[in-house]
Amino acid sequence: MNIEEIGKTLPELKEVWRFTYSSYLKKGLCHPNPYRMLRHFPGFDESEHTHIYVARNGTAGNGKAGIIGTLSLTTDSEKGLPIPEEFSGDLTRIKQEYPDSRLGVAWRAIHDGTNSGIRKPDIFYRLIDCAVETGVEKGLDVLLFDYHPNHHSFYNKVLGLERVSETVQIGSLNEAKAILAQGPREVIVNYWGSFCRTQGIYSNVPETYHLRPDIEPKRTSPRGAFDNLNIACAPDND
Repeated sequence: MNIEEIGKTLPELKEVWRFTYSSYLKKGLCHPNPYRMLRHFPGFDESEHTHIYVARNGTAGNGKAGIIGTLSLTTDSEKGLPIPEEFSGDLTRIKQEYPDSRLGVAWRAIHDGTNSGIRKPDIFYRLIDCAVETGVEKGLDVLLFDYHPNHHSFYNKVLGLERVSETVQIGSLNEAKAILAQGPREVIVNYWGSFCRTQGIYSNVPETYHLRPDIEPKRTSPRGAFDNLNIACAPDND
């Protein structure tokens, strides 16, 4: 499995949009459309403030292999953040709560290991590591995540995220529920570092912080305990 940050050329973006559409359509989270592509927040994909990571199952003989996972991270700018309109009031309150802090949001977290021979959790862990690493490198003080309510216990355990708000349906998607969650950088780095250490997962996150026992997860599992994680434990899609 290879993880790369795409250059955001139009062919690369269309590949991500097609993968997103296919994944969401399988779950009934979007309506069919003749273009067979899904763009969550038009305009943000092309922004210099957005980082789009994709996971591929090796390299095909005539070029790059197909995408088996993707995750995007956008740092705050004059353009704002790619947050569902239903959470606009919550975002305003967060910015008021952290007036001098740099914010970012991780979104469009999707993985599909079907027929790849790679466990879905392994794909997702690598993508999360990219988001945390980039958040640290960009000096983000608070990182937001947008995901399905069924996945909150996972994100809370692995990243220490706290629920901000929940909506029963995202207007642009078909009956898709969502949670907006947040976590200070130090908490996220501590939780993720602790999780990687206990599970034997290699992390690229710079050793910028000393892990603080007082904010590490209270629940730990022996190495290998997540070898048989399934969709209920590691989130499938947003």
